[in-house]
Amino acid sequence: MSNIKEQLVALGPEKLADLLIEFSANNKVIKKQLNTVIAGHNQDPKKLLSIINRELNTLKKAKGMIFYDGVKAFAERLDQLRISIAKELASKSAQTAVQAMSAFLDLSKHTLERADDNYGHVGDVFSNAAKDWGHLYAQTNPTAEACVNDVFDRFVNDDYGLFSHIILDFKEALGEVGLALLGQKLRQDVPTKKSYKLRSGLKDIADCQKNVADYIEACLIDGEPGFGENLEIVKRLLEQWRTEEAQEWIKKAEQHMGPNRSIHSQWAKELSVLKTQALELSGQYDAANQERIALFKQTLDTSVYEDALRHISPEFQASFKAEALQTAFNFPETSQALHFLDTIHKEEAISRFIRQRCSELNGRDYTVLRTIAKKIADKDPLGAILVYRILLEATMVPAVSKYYVYAVKDLQSIDALNDRVEDWEGYTQPIAYLKAFELQHRKKYSFWDMCKAK
Repeated sequence: MSNIKEQLVALGPEKLADLLIEFSANNKVIKKQLNTVIAGHNQDPKKLLSIINRELNTLKKAKGMIFYDGVKAFAERLDQLRISIAKELASKSAQTAVQAMSAFLDLSKHTLERADDNYGHVGDVFSNAAKDWGHLYAQTNPTAEACVNDVFDRFVNDDYGLFSHIILDFKEALGEVGLALLGQKLRQDVPTKKSYKLRSGLKDIADCQKNVADYIEACLIDGEPGFGENLEIVKRLLEQWRTEEAQEWIKKAEQHMGPNRSIHSQWAKELSVLKTQALELSGQYDAANQERIALFKQTLDTSVYEDALRHISPEFQASFKAEALQTAFNFPETSQALHFLDTIHKEEAISRFIRQRCSELNGRDYTVLRTIAKKIADKDPLGAILVYRILLEATMVPAVSKYYVYAVKDLQSIDALNDRVEDWEGYTQPIAYLKAFELQHRKKYSFWDMCKAK
């Protein structure tokens, strides 16, 4: 990129100007961006504001649908407008930029109603604009009342989740006085049917003020906190080293989850990590590491394994490693077990695992299995062949022709490894395997045509 920049600089300003004029003559997008950049260099914001207002009016009047194949380019156009307001216009007049960004945000509902925004490209632009609006607002020394009213209206009337973080975005602009007034307004004016907005808004205000007591109080609106809120309370208590209170909320979270943690595996992991942190902060180091080990046994998470290993005395590390291997061999999810063994570089253990649990391997876990097959092929060609056979069958049995290209590659990998196997250990040998394979899949003509082509 820097090399291209140097080459462009070498062209000189006049040549570059000629090129830009030529490009913009046949491209409306470039022409619009060029006009905006030129207006941005003018000290008077009127020219730039005129261009921005023209674009805002165009968006306001637009009625045509923006389909999925054009939504990303449309989002980029919107983002250019956002940047023009947040940077170019703001550098000349923060107050004018605040007003322009407010007008831009006013277009959010109308724009999203006509855009196929499944991937959130357009929504992200408006969410970022709300964050910019908060930063701009803080530069204008607004009255607390005006700021509170603007934040309240956007937050409470947000139907698309675009402004869910607007209170946090306006932390500096609101200040302590504004945050207090906003809390009062939320309690007084949020309609009953939107009580979830009251709960969410008061939690954000508490976070801005780093007030855990107020955060807990907000979580208690409309009943007891849910499991996720329990975890959030624990995090905030631990940040303030309030370990005894954190452990009480951990107990509540465990009761909320119940005995079957596998249903909430990700939450269970997060709870265990917080529990470990609470135990360490309270000086219960052995108990903390027992919690790490328990979490590893539940998840086979490599990072948890390494963390537990770091906290085990050197004389006990060998036994822990042996126990970890046994845990992997007994783990119900074979893909996760292989991933763990691969991550800790245990090729010999991988070979044994493949033989012991070959019938349980699932060819749909192709990312892990194909990686494993390639890594062990040199030292254990038979193990690699067994994995490739599983991958091959997983592609051939459903008979989805667009995936046959992978099946052809797997069959070629098997063929390349067959001659390197000295002992087949009782597994089906190449001639018999291929004969049975051809018989089973003889009518999948497109696959065999691809094999011939290769």
